[in-house]
Amino acid sequence: MTPKPIFFQLKKLLCTPYNITINNRDREKQRDREKEEENIMLFMKSKKEEAAKKLELLYPENVRTGCKSDTKENVIRAVGQMLVDFGYVNPSYVDAMVKREETFSTFMGNELALPHGVEEAKKEVKASGIAVMVFPEGTDWGGQLVKVVVGIAGVGEEHLQILAAIAEVPWKRAAWSV
Repeated sequence: MTPKPIFFQLKKLLCTPYNITINNRDREKQRDREKEEENIMLFMKSKKEEAAKKLELLYPENVRTGCKSDTKENVIRAVGQMLVDFGYVNPSYVDAMVKREETFSTFMGNELALPHGVEEAKKEVKASGIAVMVFPEGTDWGGQLVKVVVGIAGVGEEHLQILAAIAEVPWKRAAWSV
């Protein structure tokens, strides 16, 4: 029995380099689409990163030691101004830091306070960053003695990561005598 000619035609059609080329073209189109999507995502990501200016989280110039005691609001404004001066936030973020303190104390215990802005002020953050003020004699924080104040600004949800990282540090009072 001789095979039917249609079988050979199908075999030829399905197994020719032409068909492999078509499959490769489909794969190439799919890869091109994936690369295009990747490029779009990278573009969007790079725009966000560009907006964030790629600043480091902390510079040595953002740490002030030997600070003199002052009112809580003045200290918050001073640490907030450090964030402004280094380009982490817009000036209105400082008012949002004061507003946060009025609604909920940022005193963390162990002579540490972590002032940061209210949720509505996130749009004022240009890049994640922190500023530190050390008060060897301490400063009054609503009836609590504070020796270290860490002002925080975080892009998106990064402020939570920064807060968590600071909370994990084994704070010791001896460290405040810097």
